[in-house]
Amino acid sequence: MFKCRESMTKSQQKIADEFMNMIEDEYAFCVKKMRQADKAAYRKEIPADSELPVGAIAACREIDAIRGYWHKRLLSLVEVMEWRNPRLLEELANKYLKDE
Repeated sequence: MFKCRESMTKSQQKIADEFMNMIEDEYAFCVKKMRQADKAAYRKEIPADSELPVGAIAACREIDAIRGYWHKRLLSLVEVMEWRNPRLLEELANKYLKDE
């Protein structure tokens, strides 16, 4: 994934190796957390035709902010990968985002 490995110091190579080893776990973790937040923001007990109480709206906004965090974290990973290993990125998207 990293094209200039031969120019890296041993400590740089270690960092690159650790990053490579955590990519799929991190991707899966972020997707899982985003889905959990999506489900938590949906309030089943409140009928669709009624207005949400102010507290419920605020709670949903808080959960949405957390979901945004997970989305940004996943997007940061995608940005690192998109030019370095687009094939792996596509494989992970197909594996973890196939229902999106």
